[in-house]
Amino acid sequence: MGTVRNRSLIESALTGDFDERHFDVNIAVGERFTLFVTAGINFGVHNVRVSSYRPGRTASADGQDLYLYCAAAYTFDSRDLREYAMRGTMVSLSVTKNGLGEADVDFSRIDVDARRYTPFAEDLSLAARIHGSMVSGTVVPTYAREYFGTHERIRGYYNTVREGENLAGGTLELRYMLLNPRTFMFSAIPIPPEFAVWRFGVSLALFADTGIAWFRSERLTLRSFTSGYGGGIHFLLPYGFVCRTEYALNDLGHGQFIIDLRTSL
Repeated sequence: MGTVRNRSLIESALTGDFDERHFDVNIAVGERFTLFVTAGINFGVHNVRVSSYRPGRTASADGQDLYLYCAAAYTFDSRDLREYAMRGTMVSLSVTKNGLGEADVDFSRIDVDARRYTPFAEDLSLAARIHGSMVSGTVVPTYAREYFGTHERIRGYYNTVREGENLAGGTLELRYMLLNPRTFMFSAIPIPPEFAVWRFGVSLALFADTGIAWFRSERLTLRSFTSGYGGGIHFLLPYGFVCRTEYALNDLGHGQFIIDLRTSL
């Protein structure tokens, strides 16, 4: 359960900001088939109520959507280090059906995330990622849209919000491990043993990002994509954090400095 501020700049421009109150109950069953392969299904009920109704913000005309959903997911993950991989492959696929005939909500979404880490030398690796989220159905409510500039980012347009019903993106990142991750026990102050194992490392990186968020009614061309490229220094920190200090240029030639604690690739 939680209340979140609407993320749609399109809707905010029409009536001002409004809130979405979400409530979700679900049950999930999963299985690890091998060291690298897992799969599972998830069944639940979701309720969304908006504080300011407008057609399209919910599928129902009363400003509240209450519906069942079912999702199936598959993951293959052979990365050597999940937080900052230098070799291996990760493929994630999920299919979600929202609304099972009991409500006005009736749309499906497919999410794909594929990543490959190819080492060229002991300390040099090329990381590549393609990802997408595609929807089908009748009305896709505002709360189910996809965004760049929030969770997913295009460096060079780091804070620029782009929204749509669908999303697709790609990244290439060349990594050189300047200081290989080193692990040691921190004992300066008494802390539980599970928190005393610290890992540090430093990497140099060159990157290029591209992506697009669009509505199904829009016509797509290569010019529809926005892109950025640049380089930086990445710090591998304890507890799986990665601090990225980078400088990026976008396809308009505008530059920006970025400090990021996400683990997006």
